[in-house]
Formats: sequence, structure tokens, C-alpha cells
Amino acid sequence: NKIAISQDKFNQKLEEQKKRSKLESAMKGDVFGPEKLHSFGAKTVFFGYGKYEAKAKILKIVKDNTLVMKVTKDDEASIILDKTLFYPESGGQLYDRGTLNGIDVVDVKKIDGVILHKLADKIKDKEAFGVVDRERRVTIMRHHTATHIIGASARKVLGNHVWQAGSEKTEEKARLDISHFQNLTQDEVDRIENLANR
Repeated sequence: NKIAISQDKFNQKLEEQKKRSKLESAMKGDVFGPEKLHSFGAKTVFFGYGKYEAKAKILKIVKDNTLVMKVTKDDEASIILDKTLFYPESGGQLYDRGTLNGIDVVDVKKIDGVILHKLADKIKDKEAFGVVDRERRVTIMRHHTATHIIGASARKVLGNHVWQAGSEKTEEKARLDISHFQNLTQDEVDRIENLANR
């Protein structure tokens, strides 16, 4: 069951395949891993603190880690803007929702300094007018602030060794995970709560 393989023939076929692969990639668009977005000239400036409506230029459309010129109705794609007021998911805090040119924004992620906006439908324009859901953002911001207040209260009650081990902030609630060398007693929980509510 011996198989003879010519190394020269193998190398020749390998090079042919590499050329075909590059050609196919060039025909589809630039293929990349999400961590390489900035190398394709994409960069997003976040300027959404205290702002809820703004215009921006659409820089790129991303579909399956490929930069594309357009998408069809059923394609799942994200757009990259030159600037955005949509806060991306980060640090346990949910992303902003809202609309771009009247189309629902269903997800916002930040990868390699670039903010990707996933939309519920395709967008045809070169510019986008964004509107952030103000009520949702303010609610989540309040929950974010609450985690900091509870964390500071826990440090005062339990000691400076306490630090944030994780958190989650949604529209409905905020959760804070803290480090401590033992489970909290009900008395410690009550003291933290009372201090946080002052």
C-alpha cells in the first residue's frame, strides 16, 4: 500500500490552488479575520455621549468577514460608519438599539477599534442618519452607574481587597460579581445595600 508522490508535482499543484484561491477572494472582496478590520481602512469614531441623533458616512459593508459592495435582502451583513453614536456591547453592558435610515439596528460590536452595526434589513445609501433609543440607553446607563455604586459600597463594608469580577447591565437589571474570600452574610449584604442607597 505504498503511494508515490512527486514533490515537484505536489508543489506545482499547491501553487496553482493558492492562485485560484487568491483570484476567488479578489472576485468576492477582501477576505479577513475580524481582528484585521483596521487594515482595510476602516475606523470608527464613537461620539455618542449625550447625543441621540446624527449623520454618518457608510465606509464599508461586511458580510461573512468579507468587504462587499452591496448585499441582497436576505444577506446578514454589518456596516461600518466613519463615526457613530451607537454604543457597542462592552464590559457587560448591552449595545445601543435604534435605527439607521429607519432600519432597525439589531447588534453593535466593537472589533479592533471598528464598530460594526448589524441591521435588520439592507441599506442602499452612502450616508446614514442614526437615531439611538434614548430611553433604553438611559436605563442601561443607570444600571451601569449602580454597579459602580454597589462595588464602592462593597469595598467600604468588606475591605479594599474587593474588586469587580464581572458584571451584566441590561434594560431589566444590573448584576455585579465581586471577589471576596467567603460568601457574604445577610448582614454584610444589608450593610452594602444600605450604603449604596444613601
